[in-house]
Amino acid sequence: PDKMLGNTMKRDEFLRADDRFMWVMDTFLDQQSGYFFEMNPSGLMADSLMGSGGAQSREWDGIWDAKVLRSHLGWTLEIKIPFRTLNFDPDGTAWGINFQRTIRRKNEENLWTGYLRNQQLRQMSNAGLLEIDIKGGGVTQGLGLDVKPYLTGGGSESPGRDPIVPLVKTTDLGVDLFYNVTPSLRANLTVNTDFAQTEVDQRLVNLTRFPLFFPEKRDFFLDGATFFEFYVPRRRQNSNIAVQPFFSRRIGLDANGLPQKIDLGTKLTGQLGQQDIGFLHVRTADESNLVGEDFTVLRLKRRILAQSYVGMFYSRRASRTMASSPEQTAGLDFRLATSAFKGSNNLEFNGFLLWNTDTTKTAPGDNLAY
Repeated sequence: PDKMLGNTMKRDEFLRADDRFMWVMDTFLDQQSGYFFEMNPSGLMADSLMGSGGAQSREWDGIWDAKVLRSHLGWTLEIKIPFRTLNFDPDGTAWGINFQRTIRRKNEENLWTGYLRNQQLRQMSNAGLLEIDIKGGGVTQGLGLDVKPYLTGGGSESPGRDPIVPLVKTTDLGVDLFYNVTPSLRANLTVNTDFAQTEVDQRLVNLTRFPLFFPEKRDFFLDGATFFEFYVPRRRQNSNIAVQPFFSRRIGLDANGLPQKIDLGTKLTGQLGQQDIGFLHVRTADESNLVGEDFTVLRLKRRILAQSYVGMFYSRRASRTMASSPEQTAGLDFRLATSAFKGSNNLEFNGFLLWNTDTTKTAPGDNLAY
């Protein structure tokens, strides 16, 4: 027990240098998406959403609880994950599940299944089965409604200045709604979105000619983020290096990261049969130096075979006050994959095509990507 490593304490930090226990859950049994959880002996909790190809959205924070007990035998975990934290197939009879334990001082990794060299924990096609009686077992998400209202107020005055600045009061209110239309389909609504409780960006020094990449941290955009991912090849677990025709931080934030008021936003994400659906519409307000805009994004994927899909993408960005043509992007992508090629080998073909209406691109082919 005195040799256990558990030095990391910040939630969602990577645990590459610690002992850890990890598990994944494929609640739709589609062998392509799921939930990832991990803990270390100090009780650190980390989680993420998983999309096709093993891509992760680590900014997602699910509602779950866990405790760690250290003893002379080692360490023990007790975990509680409410069903309302997960989206799942209401007609399903089994989930995919897998477990991995890492003993860092030995560089030892133990997996329940999928332990060959060309396999891994996040490769959901290698997961085992957890039989679960959803209909007959009383599995429910409850009402499936989360409401997050907010009210802020403030005031400022400068009585000692010449001339005197009188008291100026400000108030603001809004609400975020999250509703499970079905156990596999989730709707979101935001009105006058609040940024006050959003985690600030990490301070970084940029010594390159390229802009820094800061991940999304606003709850409205994080919920169901993996349903908008486009072309993520296998093994690319960090979605930051995937092709991103849609980056939600372009909505409601200016070039310096300062918030622009969002009047209204709606979103629908989830699965309907063999289809993955992601729809988003957001309207930003006119401000002193920023023009109000409408943003629309549609992402559809059709799962085929066991581990493959074909998909389409469309986005539109239009000013509400300026007489200008909207910016539009459309794309197609596909992934044909198997983990059973010549026994248990991995084989994958993938590709994508993107086109946009950016009028500043004048050279032939500049508005195409493939």
